[in-house]
Amino acid sequence: MAADSLSLPFSTLLRDFSDLRSFALKFLVTMEADEAFRVPEGFKNSLHWQLGHLLYTQGITLFEWCGLPSPFGPGFAPYFGLGSSPRDYDSLVPDWDELLALARRHVRSLPEQVAGRLQQPLIAPRKLMNLSMATAGDTLPFLLAHEGEHLAHIKRLRKALRPD
Repeated sequence: MAADSLSLPFSTLLRDFSDLRSFALKFLVTMEADEAFRVPEGFKNSLHWQLGHLLYTQGITLFEWCGLPSPFGPGFAPYFGLGSSPRDYDSLVPDWDELLALARRHVRSLPEQVAGRLQQPLIAPRKLMNLSMATAGDTLPFLLAHEGEHLAHIKRLRKALRPD
């Protein structure tokens, strides 16, 4: 059997990523802004940070690594990049409703935004979570794994904020 027949088509990976993001949003849309910004005891970040980080990572991998501007703007890095913290927020941090709106809009528009350029080479090959990436399409398995990892954090944070 040829190796190509064993690989998933990009359309399946894009659909799976969109489905996973939609699933994460189901845990988030019912949260009030004050809850979303709260960092429960024993946690390093908030639901707000988690969603912003997912959007930031999507913008970096599917856009900036390809030499394109992130649809979320350059201002996301200080708030949601690796090593950032809600403790460092200032008055310019995107608010909760803005993040939710961005996430909803981009989960629906992602296939149109990237489908035509999934074979586009990245500016430089990357390796994260033991996944090698050389094209925009190669980032989809990483995004799926990353989204799943953060979905677990989102579920734990939500339970800490609303234990019932």
